[in-house]
Amino acid sequence: MYFKLEVKKFWDKGIFTEFLCEDEALLKRLENKIDQKVGPLNNKTNVRGKMTDWKCFIKDEDFKNFVQIFIRHMHNASFDIVNNVPPLEIIIKDAWGSILNKGDEVWQHIHNDQYASVLYFDDYAPLQTSAGQFDTKRGLLITIPGKCPHWVDEIKEDFSRKTLVFNWQFKDFVLNKNYADI
Repeated sequence: MYFKLEVKKFWDKGIFTEFLCEDEALLKRLENKIDQKVGPLNNKTNVRGKMTDWKCFIKDEDFKNFVQIFIRHMHNASFDIVNNVPPLEIIIKDAWGSILNKGDEVWQHIHNDQYASVLYFDDYAPLQTSAGQFDTKRGLLITIPGKCPHWVDEIKEDFSRKTLVFNWQFKDFVLNKNYADI
């Protein structure tokens, strides 16, 4: 397995990271689960394509293992920057899969959580954000601040773009009335 965490861009409301996973067996298992479970929210949200239910992956063992590896790498990166960082713990609010085909898109939106992360299973369509464009590739997990507006332009080619998205926050992060103003 190969994993790499990199801080990509700074923004006035947080940082953006890219985490690369080249564990093809794990990626294939997660991708197959998306294929099998899309349907409940098709075209009913800002995702104008196929979508699983919001909590589809919350209890999935492959997803949990992936997140633990991601968190361990984030902790190691934090430790390199600031000595004696306590173990990082996160709370995942929801985790779902989506498939966009030709003509589908994701409307511009924000998330109400501290961070949103997207795992990509292809490199077909970049993630557009108010902080700039992020190119995608198989195994890349892009994490953005939840309040950063983002979207996916309409898919013009004949292919399927698959993602696994999850909203999360650090365990000690407290939502308060001022959070909406961050």
